[in-house]
Formats: sequence, C-alpha cells, structure tokens
Amino acid sequence: METYTAGQLCAAAQLSGITTYLADGKCHKTDTAKSYRATRSADNSAVIKTYTDAVCATGEVVTTVSAADGTSNACATDTKVYGAGTTPLYLTSTMNYDTNANTCTSGVPSLVSTTVANVDTTCSTTSVCTGSAAPYTGTKCSSASSYLTDMATAFSSSPYVIVQKYNAGKSCAAAELSGVTTYLADGKCHKTDTAKSYRAARKADGSATVQSYTDAVCGTSGTVFTVNAADGTAHACVSDTKVYGDNTTPLYLTSTVNYDTTANTCSSGVPSLVSTVVANVDTTCSTTSVCTGSAAPYTGTKCSSASSYLTDMATAFSSSPYVIVEKYTAGQSCAADQLTGVTTYLADGKCHKTDTAKSYRTTR
Repeated sequence: METYTAGQLCAAAQLSGITTYLADGKCHKTDTAKSYRATRSADNSAVIKTYTDAVCATGEVVTTVSAADGTSNACATDTKVYGAGTTPLYLTSTMNYDTNANTCTSGVPSLVSTTVANVDTTCSTTSVCTGSAAPYTGTKCSSASSYLTDMATAFSSSPYVIVQKYNAGKSCAAAELSGVTTYLADGKCHKTDTAKSYRAARKADGSATVQSYTDAVCGTSGTVFTVNAADGTAHACVSDTKVYGDNTTPLYLTSTVNYDTTANTCSSGVPSLVSTVVANVDTTCSTTSVCTGSAAPYTGTKCSSASSYLTDMATAFSSSPYVIVEKYTAGQSCAADQLTGVTTYLADGKCHKTDTAKSYRTTR
C-alpha cells in the first residue's frame, strides 16, 4: 500500500510511505499494542484491518480496496494498492487408513474428510494413528490452494475421486468452499466408521460413482453420488459441487500360472501358460509360494490388475517370446471395463501340456 501527499494525485515524487502486509488472513502483531489482518482475493480486491491491541481484538479500522482499484492500481484517497497471490482457505483433513503400518502419515488413504478451518485454528499434522481398529486416522493440514496437489501425492497411482462442496447458490466460488471428501476409487468396500462404508469407482472418461452404505460392510445401500464424464472432466459446478480425481478403477485379475518344472516353487521362472480370470472386486486373491500338482503342468496363483497385467507378463516371460490373448464381452468394442479373461502363451513353438488331455503350440 503506497501513500502519497494529500491532493497530489499520487504523483511519483509525492510518495510518502509504503506498507506491505502479509495477506494470509491471520493476525499479525506489529508491536506491543498493534496488530493487523489482511486478505486478498483473486479479483485483486483486498481488505486490511488494523487493531489497537496485539491480538486483533479491539479498535478495528477497516480499509477496503475494490477489485477495479486493485487491478488498475488506481489512485484513491491518496493511496495506491498493489499485491499478488490470494488469501488461502485453511483446511484440516482427517485421513483414514486401513492399516496403521505407516503411523497414519503415509501410504494410500482410504478416505480423506476435509473441513475449512477458522483462519486462527491451530492445525497440527499428527505422526501417530488414532484408533485401535480400522479405519485408523491421522490429521494433515493444508490449504485450498495446495489441496489437489496434496491429494495427487497422497494417492499416487491409485484411483481417487475428490468431491468439493460449496455454500449454496454461490456458483462454487473458491472462497465459498465448505468441505471436501476424497475417496479411494478402487471399487472395494471401505469402512468409514462403525456403522458406515462406501465404494467408489472412476472411469478413464472422468465419470465417477460413490455409493454410500448405512452399515460397515457395504450391505445396506444409502445414497449414490454420480458425476458424468463431461462434468467430471470439466470440473463443472453442479448442485454446488465440483468433482476432481485421477486414475481409473482397475479390474482385478487372478491368474493360474503353469510351469513345466517345480524348480522355482511355481513363483518365478518362465511360465508355459497363464490363464487369467476377472475376479470379483471383493475376492481375496493370494499369491502362492508352492506348486500345486504332482506332474507337469505344475501351477501357482498370482494376483494383479488389468492396469498392470501387460507389465506383469513382460516381467514373467522376460526375454522369452509370448502371446497375450484378451477376451471381451461381445459387442462392447473391447472397452477396458468389459474384459472377461486373458490367456498368455509361451510362444517358443514347442508343445506345452495344459492338462491331462490338452496341449498347445504357439509361435510369434
């Protein structure tokens, strides 16, 4: 804030003083008996409140700068105002985790419930878990300006859906944010407390669904929240809500892996055949470490997802030739979510037994 000699139209030579305020909305003490708060909006408007005590309680004097004057740096009442940035909304997030392995400070959360905190709220990020059973919880502090980045970091490559709620009738203006919930969109049932749970899914086109339940095991349906591809992609303001997110809910796969030998306990080495089915999202798949069968083909089980399958096969077959055949629901143009099964063949041209009465040869 530049102040000028009165009546001189803010001529450069008449500059009398400059005061620059930290516009974070918080109370800042300037001496033993003075303090201030300053805020700045994205439209370049600003408000400065000064006080006659050190705790922003008494003697308030308010200086308001309009968006027009803040943008043009106009001379108003022998004063010009400049600035940059926007006063953030401060957020406090409760992070739910299905395990306490990382002391609720890292790893992929199952739910993030976020409130807009009072500017003077003291938020402390925790380093230990709360709770004796899942969901375990921790607290993290952030601001609206960094929230999307914070969630991208927290969820990493896992799919997630962010639902931002705004005060009614405010066209989802940034300053009107009232709360945020971020869901792990892996399609699985996640318990949110002793009597609530949810499932969330997100597609590559930006559409998403969050189904809530009124019990802890996704048994009794509650409300359903959906966003279409257009609104999910554009982050449109619909019913005082905006939706963001990233990554796609995977299809979960269970593979029976055939080996011609038990040398590697059916857990490594080049397989002769991999037969893969799309598993129910709640199926418990366990990768085995011992072989099944008393003669070739010996079998083991491996667990993966459609998103990682090609990489998994490249790792399994290494430099050996192989052919992957994916099958899809009829008439669905091989849409990713219509995958029904996969078979991967060792393409070395040799005869490979698949059971007591079947075999194959594959070349590539």
